[in-house]
Amino acid sequence: MLSAQRAIRDVVASVTTWPVIHADQNAPRPNVPYITLRLASVTRVGSQEQAQGPVLDKLAVSDVRRGTLMLAAYGAGAQTELTNVSLFLGLSQPKQQLYTQGVTILDHLSINLIPVLRDGTLHEERAVMDSYVSFRLNYEDTVHVIETVEVPNNLGDFSETITINL
Repeated sequence: MLSAQRAIRDVVASVTTWPVIHADQNAPRPNVPYITLRLASVTRVGSQEQAQGPVLDKLAVSDVRRGTLMLAAYGAGAQTELTNVSLFLGLSQPKQQLYTQGVTILDHLSINLIPVLRDGTLHEERAVMDSYVSFRLNYEDTVHVIETVEVPNNLGDFSETITINL
């Protein structure tokens, strides 16, 4: 999931001049203006897919996930900036960039202006936009390979073990 979030952050950063950071960091906020992103409400779509067979005891497995991409812009012009980001993300180059990373933006929801009260007296402009995204997770599973099979062969007084090398 982090690779999908990183890919989205890189593409969003490429279509805006505002700094783009991950939301909910334990770090000081940058000076305004800036954009935060969070990938939330992630669920699996369908079941895991496996490659045809193991290669050197490894089996390629992939999952498709769907989640909500939450973008928030802070500072003067936040709503305009998120509108521009939304428009740019619909262009072919950013879509292709995301697609090569296994990420697809499915739908943009409305952009809402929700000011934040700072220092108890000043309002800071904040605009928020949610988008539905789909992404693929790829990983390897360790597969234990059977190298030999031993079959007991018992016929009356006769007993032996047959070993089959695979």
